[in-house]
Amino acid sequence: MTTNQLFVRDFTLMAVGLTAVIAVALAMAPAPIADHATPIAVAVHGPPGARFGAQLYRSKGCVTCHTVDGSARVGPTFLHDFGSRIVLASGDTITMDRAYIRESLLAPTAKARPGYPPSMPSFEGMLNDREIEGLSAYVESLR
Repeated sequence: MTTNQLFVRDFTLMAVGLTAVIAVALAMAPAPIADHATPIAVAVHGPPGARFGAQLYRSKGCVTCHTVDGSARVGPTFLHDFGSRIVLASGDTITMDRAYIRESLLAPTAKARPGYPPSMPSFEGMLNDREIEGLSAYVESLR
């Protein structure tokens, strides 16, 4: 490899690593008490765990990268995605369902979406089954 190729490789690895560290730090940071720039839709009707999931969406830091109003951030919005066909970075399409949400929380790069950096940390060991179900119920309530 030439010096330039080594530099580009090292720079890319550093940038991806730094992005992952920042994403983890943001995900673990406490959510602000009042964040008027980010509307949070709390499901009034829907699955029993949707309210719990809405609380987790803020407290676990999902709000940092994902919106619920359709606007863009570091990660895809959750608005209207549940139950729809989504395109993956691989070019495959799948239905966004509870299994996809679980897999995305535990192994975020397994079925990544195109156009988003691979910066989402794994929440394996950080979320229990009840929390994953609550987040899934909340996302489902946003369809």
